[in-house]
Amino acid sequence: MGFYIPYRFDQLPQPKPEQWKRYIQFLFNQIRELLTNYGQIDIIWFDGSWERTPEQWQTQKLAKMIRDLQPNILINDRLLNCGDFATPEQFIPPQPPKHLWETCLTINESWGYNPDDCKFKSSRQLIHTLCEVAAKGGKLLLNISPMGNGKIPPEQLERLQDIAEWMCDTLHTLT
Repeated sequence: MGFYIPYRFDQLPQPKPEQWKRYIQFLFNQIRELLTNYGQIDIIWFDGSWERTPEQWQTQKLAKMIRDLQPNILINDRLLNCGDFATPEQFIPPQPPKHLWETCLTINESWGYNPDDCKFKSSRQLIHTLCEVAAKGGKLLLNISPMGNGKIPPEQLERLQDIAEWMCDTLHTLT
């Protein structure tokens, strides 16, 4: 079992200005392709952003391009200072945010498949989380992490089936 070492971007080698400029152009081109070649896109979800400033990411320019290409799109808050909804990770805010939000949660403790991570949240805990998030007006982004063969690990599949069964039972009770 390993231990967690937080990212220390200030201690990593930084790209040269011309390298960063090429990367930003690549980023803009990729987003332009995604938003022009595939019809209506409802949400664009960025991850990260903490390793650079909004100026380095050119967030205002990027958000303008995104909204010009897809006027009805929602952008998450990880495009700093440009987002339409908050994305707390691995926790539920104690007080409901005043704006749109979704909690981002893993079924165990890993975002990707990790055969050594056996700390799975129980189905009951996940259902309670779903209820608390919904009661506070949020949405739940529940991560699954397929194995190398594309199959969902049995522990995750079991929890998803339990949640689906609970949702069906609840819907049936309400109707």
